[in-house]
Amino acid sequence: MASSPNLSSKYIVLSYNKKHEELVLNIYNYLKNENLPVWIYVQDGINKDICQRDSIIENISILLCFITPMYQASKDCQKQVELIKSEQIPIIACRLLPNWKPSGWLNKITSDQLTIDLQGINQRNFKDKINKLREKIISVLDNKINSQISFDYSVDQFLIDRSILFNDSNMFYLVENIDLNSIKKKAYKYRILPKYCRLLLSNIMITNNEYILINANNHLHLFDGNLKLIRSNKNKKILKDDLKDFSWSSNSNYFIILMKKEIYLLNPLTCHISTIEYIKLKDHREEFLSCTCSEDNLFIIKYKFNSNT
Repeated sequence: MASSPNLSSKYIVLSYNKKHEELVLNIYNYLKNENLPVWIYVQDGINKDICQRDSIIENISILLCFITPMYQASKDCQKQVELIKSEQIPIIACRLLPNWKPSGWLNKITSDQLTIDLQGINQRNFKDKINKLREKIISVLDNKINSQISFDYSVDQFLIDRSILFNDSNMFYLVENIDLNSIKKKAYKYRILPKYCRLLLSNIMITNNEYILINANNHLHLFDGNLKLIRSNKNKKILKDDLKDFSWSSNSNYFIILMKKEIYLLNPLTCHISTIEYIKLKDHREEFLSCTCSEDNLFIIKYKFNSNT
């Protein structure tokens, strides 16, 4: 039986009938190896806790249900799917049997949802069919995030006099007074970066509960908690001199990439980069400086170069 999911993360939950457990477990393991945040309850295919705990509902990104006549006949399955539907959580329905279509409550729930055809799945075509499912999952996640992003654009409109900042001795007060004796000695690990990550490193990195993001050789790279390289984005150059800051949005499950003149979103599941189009600088002398995220908002500091200096 799988343990309860980490409630700080969003999960793709698999729901199924016991008869097809072996197939669904194979799909679960394949998607997990593809670094998708999947979760499964191995008992009867349905997690009754989902119907009772709001904290679990809030951390489901997609319900992946494997539908058959037996799934349709299950009252527990019906209760779970209807609850997920009422919370407006995306449902991907995977049809396993040929010459059968859902009816009744299941047809009402899934008719306007995404449906994937897994009929006739076997060892020979398993990878092709599940890769199509994986692509559909990623597409749903991307569309969901893009429709939910509603950051408040909070920017300091005042011209920053950098000479004041750098001449203020109090700026470094906390750094100068750190008591190193209070830091407990703990075992640590290190790993040599891959060759293509060693040159042109930026001085910026960030982590969330699952990934470490760095910029090296003008590209972004994701590592897991064991310092193993997971994936890289090689399609979009992120120049070290243009990169200003990183932030993590737990609400949208995206990394925020702050450049001098633009702001990007990076999907950690795909390493795909998209641009936040509606946040624009209004003056060519302006540049973004730093950013941070609360649960609901993105806060950005920008500054304007004084043309007289």
